[in-house]
Amino acid sequence: MKKGIFLLLLIVSLHYTVNGQTKKEVYNYCIEIGIQNPEFVTAQTQLETGYYNPNSLGMKNNNLLCFKWGTFLEFNHWKESLDYYKRWMDRKGIYYYKDLNTLLINEWGAGDMVGYISKVEWIKRNK
Repeated sequence: MKKGIFLLLLIVSLHYTVNGQTKKEVYNYCIEIGIQNPEFVTAQTQLETGYYNPNSLGMKNNNLLCFKWGTFLEFNHWKESLDYYKRWMDRKGIYYYKDLNTLLINEWGAGDMVGYISKVEWIKRNK
């Protein structure tokens, strides 16, 4: 019985190690590629993926920020979604706006962006 439980736990942990990533890995990659405000973006990925829940659409599609053009975009690796975000930010240019929050409200404009930003800020402070 103990061997069976150990084996099950080992399989589950390997699944998450191979298929998932951690907050620290996401944050470090944001730093590596030069994303502005990596703490905020890391918190966004946590919110969008349900804290990296493997059953979330973002995790299934390696799309940590849940980008979509009609349908959700799919990436081969989770880092590609952050590369996409970086290119989007570089193209849009945060210099058009006073800060990241204003950029998101003006550019994404979907739903309650003020509420969304409040949730991301809470995650950034508390998780």
